[in-house]
Amino acid sequence: MAYLNANIPATYAQVRREYLYDLKGHHGEVEDCIIFGLASITGHAILFHAIMENGAVFYRLPISAFIQRGFDVKKVPRMRLDELELWNCFSYYPAITTYDILAGQSGKYIGKDKKWYYGNYLFTVDWSHPEGNIVDTDHSEIPHEHKCAHILALENGNYAAQPNNRLIWNIPSFTVKDEVPFDWKVQTSDWTKKYGVSSVGHGLNLLNGYQVDYLKEKMENKTCKKCGHLCHCVEADHEACKCDNCDCNGEQAEQATYEHKPKTSGELVIDDTNDCEWCQ
Repeated sequence: MAYLNANIPATYAQVRREYLYDLKGHHGEVEDCIIFGLASITGHAILFHAIMENGAVFYRLPISAFIQRGFDVKKVPRMRLDELELWNCFSYYPAITTYDILAGQSGKYIGKDKKWYYGNYLFTVDWSHPEGNIVDTDHSEIPHEHKCAHILALENGNYAAQPNNRLIWNIPSFTVKDEVPFDWKVQTSDWTKKYGVSSVGHGLNLLNGYQVDYLKEKMENKTCKKCGHLCHCVEADHEACKCDNCDCNGEQAEQATYEHKPKTSGELVIDDTNDCEWCQ
C-alpha cells in the first residue's frame, strides 16, 4: 500500500490552464497532459499529478482541473469539485485498483442535484490503515464511514470520483434489472472471525461483540456457583469444588492484604497463604 503518492493508469487528458496560473488567468484555455499519479492527504480532495507537453510536471491538482482529450473546453460544462467528487480522502494510504469486472464498462451516478451523470470506468481509489503500531485517527476502516472512489470519464467531458452508493453499473451480460435499490442500508457491522481469548494477561485482540460474549462466558465458568466468587477449581460444573479460596466456608479472605485465620487465638496473619492477592 502506497503512502501519500501513488501511480495510476496513465490518462491522456487536458488541463484547464487557469489551474496552471493559480486561477488568476487563462480561463477557458487548455493544455494537453498525461495524468500519471495522485496524492492522498486526509481531509483533502484527491489530488492528481500531470506532465505537460513541455516536460513540466504539475502536482496536486483537483479532478475539476481536467477534461478529457478531444473535447472542446467551451462545450464541457463547468462542474464544482464537490459535484465531481463527493468525499475527501480517508487516509494517507491509498490503494489503486483496476477491477477486471468493471474495466471498459459504463455506469451512471446520481449527483447532488439528483440528476444522473453517465460515464466509463477508469480505476478505483480505496483507503485503509497500514498497521496497528500507527495510531488510527482516520475513518477508512469504520464500516459506516468508509467510502471508495471510482474514477469515471463522464460523457460530458469531465472526470468524476464517486462512491459505490451513488453508482449503478451497466454490464449487459449481467445487470439486467432496472430497479434502483434506494432503500438499501449503509453497512454498519464490523465483521471478523471469532477468535478465542487465551488469557486476559495476554491482552484481547479484536475485542468486539463476539469476544465480549466469549470472555463473559469464560468468566462465568470460573465463578463458584455456591458463593459467586472467582474459583480456582478445575471442575467444569463446580459441583465437586475443592477450592478453599472461595467464601463457601466463610472462613477465608477478609481483605486483599490480610486475613483472619480461624482455629487460632484470633491473631491477624499477614499474607499467610501462598495464594494470589485476589484469593486472600
